[in-house]
Amino acid sequence: MTITRIVEEIGNDLHDQLQSDVQKFVSVSLALDESTDIDSTTQLLIFLRGVTKDFQVSEELLTLVRLKQRTRGCDIFEAVCDTIDKSNLKWSQLVGVTTDGAPSMTGRESCLVALLKKKTIENSESDLIHYHCIVHQEALVERVLNLNDVMKIVVKSVNFIRKTGLHHRQFKKFLEECGAEHGDVVYFAAVRWLSKGATLKRFFSLRKEISEFVTLKNQDVPELKSYEWLCDLVFLTDVMSHPNELKLKLQGTGKFVASLYDHVKAFQRKLDLLQT
Repeated sequence: MTITRIVEEIGNDLHDQLQSDVQKFVSVSLALDESTDIDSTTQLLIFLRGVTKDFQVSEELLTLVRLKQRTRGCDIFEAVCDTIDKSNLKWSQLVGVTTDGAPSMTGRESCLVALLKKKTIENSESDLIHYHCIVHQEALVERVLNLNDVMKIVVKSVNFIRKTGLHHRQFKKFLEECGAEHGDVVYFAAVRWLSKGATLKRFFSLRKEISEFVTLKNQDVPELKSYEWLCDLVFLTDVMSHPNELKLKLQGTGKFVASLYDHVKAFQRKLDLLQT
């Protein structure tokens, strides 16, 4: 009960601070992201960026909304409207919204963005600026590369090493005896943005040790000794390092458009070099 009371008091204090900051904002923008938890319930995260008349910028998690049933554009719109009303925000303050590329977010008529634009025009007679999250575009590019044969072997080898405690301990001991650069491999999780690049980079660094270890365990992975497959591994590792680098630069608070634009243009120049 004591811990529960403390958590509730902290939550109420943070809510009061945010409400106090909201009264100072001249303009606000929202960033929306939805994800499904382990109970198959869709969770909508609404982030707020507010700017005061003195150009003081604040970024906070505004709320977390559980969408228990459908996740249509109108359902998300209702959740956003309810959040804006409860937070004492004014529609005339809302100037921008950032979403991913889901149809419910960016469709033509009944999507979230269309409904938000209609609402802001009714209340402030100004159009809402819509930003698209480029990280989701990168995820689509990764799928277009279609190098599943590489990831399949990488994931299979890593899972073999880490699926049992005995194999995992023996592998780490083996790396220690070999004087390897790293002490372990990295798991791959499809829902984590940076896991593919991290897994590939670590796997490539330990490719010789991994090949020797799986051979000792009588695990047949002929691709680890194939020159053509290793070339594909090198290519995918190198390609994935660039989106990961960009994602890390775009993360964090206090990022302004000019700085973010420079990072994106630098990434585009690297893509042009790869094409040539």
